Amino acid sequence: SAEARTELNRLWPLAVLAGALEREPARRGPAAHARNLAEWMDAEFAVSGEAGTYSAAMTLAAFSALGQPLEPAVWQRVRIDDSRDTASLPSAGIWWRLPAAAQDGEIGMVVLMSLVAIGEGGPAQVSPALLERVLSAMVASGLTSDARRLAREAIWATQL
Repeated sequence: SAEARTELNRLWPLAVLAGALEREPARRGPAAHARNLAEWMDAEFAVSGEAGTYSAAMTLAAFSALGQPLEPAVWQRVRIDDSRDTASLPSAGIWWRLPAAAQDGEIGMVVLMSLVAIGEGGPAQVSPALLERVLSAMVASGLTSDARRLAREAIWATQL
């Protein structure tokens, strides 16, 4: 049914981040990825309406940090005036030191600053920009599987 297909499309980012689609030939390649991304966004906006903006921004931020291919035009579908995107950012020291710690191989510092930056509200409560910053630092530190888990948690929570 159309409803089942919509719900299946909404789960697509979680499956990608879990690595579940890496062996499925029909879903590989840039053209297939772009098509699946468009179908996911259609489904997300159809089901979630305005709330889909935040979910889309969080998902695209996670994809960007984890190296998933994104055409610049895909960001044009995300509204820029979503009120939840005004979440507070961590201190300037953490914001600027986090990528430097990752580059310097300071894994413990990356983990500590990521936890402080995310705060008590968890990953679903941060801005997409902060999520991308934290995930990128984790990936650069070799914590890719942990970054994928954190991304899935953030995306799952925004879709509830």
